Amino acid sequence: MRDLDSHRQFIVLRAKLAGLALDAAALRLLLALRREAPCRRYSPDQPRVPVGQPGGGQWTNGDGGGPVSSDANPDNVWQPGSQVAQARGPVRTVMVRGRPFNVTSYQQERDLLEAADRAKEAMDEVARLDPTWKPAPSISAPTTADGAIAAYRAVSQEASARINFLQRDGLPLGFRSRQDFEAFGRTAWDSLAAAGHRDAEPYLRGSSVTGEAYVSGKPFDAGRTSDLDVAVVSPSLLAQAREIGVPVRGQGTRTDVLRPRALEAMSLNDTIANLGTQSSRPVSIVIYRTRDDLVARGPYAPLPWEMRNMRLSKTFGVKSKDIEQARLWVEQVTGMTSEARESSHWGGDYFAFGDVMWGEHVRLINNRDVYDNEPVVAGVDQWPVALCLDATTEDSPLLAKLRRATQYFVEGSAG
Repeated sequence: MRDLDSHRQFIVLRAKLAGLALDAAALRLLLALRREAPCRRYSPDQPRVPVGQPGGGQWTNGDGGGPVSSDANPDNVWQPGSQVAQARGPVRTVMVRGRPFNVTSYQQERDLLEAADRAKEAMDEVARLDPTWKPAPSISAPTTADGAIAAYRAVSQEASARINFLQRDGLPLGFRSRQDFEAFGRTAWDSLAAAGHRDAEPYLRGSSVTGEAYVSGKPFDAGRTSDLDVAVVSPSLLAQAREIGVPVRGQGTRTDVLRPRALEAMSLNDTIANLGTQSSRPVSIVIYRTRDDLVARGPYAPLPWEMRNMRLSKTFGVKSKDIEQARLWVEQVTGMTSEARESSHWGGDYFAFGDVMWGEHVRLINNRDVYDNEPVVAGVDQWPVALCLDATTEDSPLLAKLRRATQYFVEGSAG
């Protein structure tokens, strides 16, 4: 029995020694590779193409020959993704912009230094174009290397989006003209409305807005076709996504990218098909709970709908001091049902008729400011109850009904 135990201990010890020998061999190989190919290792001082130019942010050989891929390495020396690059070693401290961060691999060190360099270059460029611009302040300073990488990438994206906005006069990448962008916006709004999603508001995110990919920093369309990332803000669509089992992220603030079965179940097939046809690009959709949730994720661009911006506002005084009586008159005249709402901007409690978020709608309000008792809307100052009709047109049937009901309403000036 003692001989058997001794034999087992010998086998275990031999395995441990073999493992140590392998680790030592790997370490010697790594050190040898680093000594023999210093010119191929990552250097934060290696020149890069300036942000805003074709190939901006990519490595360059410094002799005017244009960008080179930061992952290109014909000798496979410290190639990103290889076992050598991913090998974890002892924790060491790297100073970045005067702050220490602990890193545990060469890949993490490289990612941190690259992210910091990209952020500095983007900030320098945006300072040249718009000296007064500042990125959104961080809630707290990062304390880990991964946190710093994410923070530097966020700053780079925000600054790059500002550069893209200034250089292209607010036109996202992927569109040849403002007319193309406006047509894309109309398609998005109209397709969502046709599918019955009346509270849906579409936006663009991603490299079309920022000009570069979030992780790699590669410019839009550089060496491959970039998709258009559409974000749709819609509480009702997010609730529907949950019901059919679409995974949600960000503590319930957004969905995963919608896959074909989810698009079909949510009646969004036509929307994504129309947008793809309009842009001649792949289009993906993520649903967000609120616009604030979208803003928190980083740069975005609202999709335009010029007809919405051209619509009119009309104001009426109501011939009653009692808002409940006025509500019955509006329902009688318009055939619409009311929804009780509250806003200090609109005189406290009020009634809404129609789609306040998206389409033509009526607000019936107490026309006295809750703070200073001034009129809430101009043009009907003398009337204690006012009716505000928004997103309407001169040929609107709803506007015509209100104008005919002179026994109840007196038209004032536009809001």
